[in-house]
Amino acid sequence: MDLVETSPQTWLQSEFRARKQKNASYSLRRMAQQLDLPSGRLSEILSGRRKLTRQLGEKICERLGYSPEKRQRFLATIDGQRAEDGDYREANFLQLSTDAFNVLADWHHYAILSLMELEDFDPAPLAIAARLGISSVEARSSLEAMKRLGLLKVDGGRLVKTTNNITTTRDISSAALRLSHKQNLELAAAALDDVAVELRDVTSMTMAVDIAKLPEAKAMIRRFRRKLSNFMESGKKNEVYNLTIQLIPLTKKRGKK
Repeated sequence: MDLVETSPQTWLQSEFRARKQKNASYSLRRMAQQLDLPSGRLSEILSGRRKLTRQLGEKICERLGYSPEKRQRFLATIDGQRAEDGDYREANFLQLSTDAFNVLADWHHYAILSLMELEDFDPAPLAIAARLGISSVEARSSLEAMKRLGLLKVDGGRLVKTTNNITTTRDISSAALRLSHKQNLELAAAALDDVAVELRDVTSMTMAVDIAKLPEAKAMIRRFRRKLSNFMESGKKNEVYNLTIQLIPLTKKRGKK
């Protein structure tokens, strides 16, 4: 059995498919019983909603009768995922609460935070408005809102950020997040007409997929975003860019209108 060793989730998904191919009656309930786990917990692990600890990984290896070599390979996927998670959940990452994000859903708040990193940043609302193509009222209101929420402060007469990294909740439905994503898509659509092709990159691809791989696909996209961000932010900062990636179904599920 050739397992995809990108994450413990895909490993166990491959394990389940291989066992079901040998025995058509093999089910997730049967696998959960074999692993001595509640079926709901196994479902959360396979979908990526629950992380595997090394202790639980050891138990799974024992219950599935893995050889020492196979055990080492499986536990390596758990250790690797923990290390990768550290790339996004570093101590200096601030996760906005839902209430805070409801206040800061509009795209220009985060553009202002990034604008502050440019060498020629001017904190005057009129200057910010001119650089981002927004009104001075929007710029001034944004600065005040971010001060109230503790994202900005005045230190020695200078306006400074309190953190360089902000993240939001993940895979949780939110009207504010939907608004933010829609605005980013609208900005990308406008850039097709307004921005020279050498200053933008817009591509797409269509593919037939195994939807069971979606949790790992999302994790791969998160890793790519962080890697690209680290690369782009390492040089001279003279413009603010937005990266928006879409992975969406084009087909409709059977039985649904």
